[in-house]
Amino acid sequence: MARKVQSGNPADVLSVAEVDTPGPPGAGQALVRVRALPIHIDDLLAIQGPYPPQTAYLTPSIEGTGIVEAVGPGTSAASGVTTGAHVSFFP
Repeated sequence: MARKVQSGNPADVLSVAEVDTPGPPGAGQALVRVRALPIHIDDLLAIQGPYPPQTAYLTPSIEGTGIVEAVGPGTSAASGVTTGAHVSFFP
């Protein structure tokens, strides 16, 4: 869940937080253990404040890579999303 943050130097206004593992994935979903999330210049500019705020909440980076830990019912093996698969994602 995103936290409310204020604009400024990323080292001053961002923090790292551990979150609970979500429950089992639902139909057509996968649970991915995220291994890497890139932070782009646009993320940094949004945090620092030059861009107009899109929202009062910001979680930098919406793409990443990881390993599938579980798949929900109805998730097609043909999609390549199977337990243990290495995946990348971008919503």
